[in-house]
Amino acid sequence: MSESHPVIVIDGQEHELLLTTGAAKKIIEKFGDLKNPAAELVSQDRYAEGIDAYLWIVCLLANEATDLHNLRNKDDKREPLTEREVELLTTPIELIGFNVAINDAMVKGVGRNIHSERADDGKNSTAG
Repeated sequence: MSESHPVIVIDGQEHELLLTTGAAKKIIEKFGDLKNPAAELVSQDRYAEGIDAYLWIVCLLANEATDLHNLRNKDDKREPLTEREVELLTTPIELIGFNVAINDAMVKGVGRNIHSERADDGKNSTAG
């Protein structure tokens, strides 16, 4: 995963957002699919539920990047974000403003490095 990932800034700290297989599984378990449910809830005037969904998704995607960093850098561990920290360090408008980065992470996550082998010619092709 060497490609760049969307970045959000919370209290002056940059946090990459990364959709991994594990994160995709958790999103599907919680919301039923990989659409960005937070934006949908806010657009339906269900603001409290939308904010909760944004908090959860931001922490999930940021913490996947943190976990990957920690896996690769055993001597330079980073602390995961908590929903409470994000609540304290953002305004609702800032949180909702992360929507573009969330969507970018989702698109990159489902479209990255997908290889398939065609039976007719045996060549690898890349989708996405």
